[in-house]
Amino acid sequence: MDLGEERRPAPNLAARLEQLERRVQELEDERAIYELMASYGPAVDSDSRAEAAQLWVSDGVYDVDVGEWRGQAEIAAMLGGDYHQSSLAAGCSHQVSVSKLTVDGDTAVATGYMQLIVCSGETFELRRQTVQRWELVRTAAGWRIAHRTGRLIDGGPAARRLLARALDA
Repeated sequence: MDLGEERRPAPNLAARLEQLERRVQELEDERAIYELMASYGPAVDSDSRAEAAQLWVSDGVYDVDVGEWRGQAEIAAMLGGDYHQSSLAAGCSHQVSVSKLTVDGDTAVATGYMQLIVCSGETFELRRQTVQRWELVRTAAGWRIAHRTGRLIDGGPAARRLLARALDA
């Protein structure tokens, strides 16, 4: 080989680099989404209402079997309500499971479980077990929740329907 000859990239190097960049972006997105979801429990259990509400986009929706709240102000107010505050006073933890996650560009859907565990004297009781569907969007501030749906696992069809939707992706 002539040392003065210009080295040319191997065939398909540009395509391989583009594919690698895309895969790294997908992994970074997944990590950021799981971090967002994992932030919910510490935010609500520390009574950090504003921080918890900011996990949603400004007009985001939190839809659970006991009610629906629209926008960060309503979500923060719900966290200041009697049910949540009484759980905090007893000692509680919101535990988010690892969820099935599908990312599609600037949107994503994660489906999994949430447990609300509350201290009851010297023991703990599972107060609620729900299926959660998180519909997320990429914003200038990072990934945020656009719509979150939670349904109690009570033997009825609502929770099973949410789980089945995760299998369609």
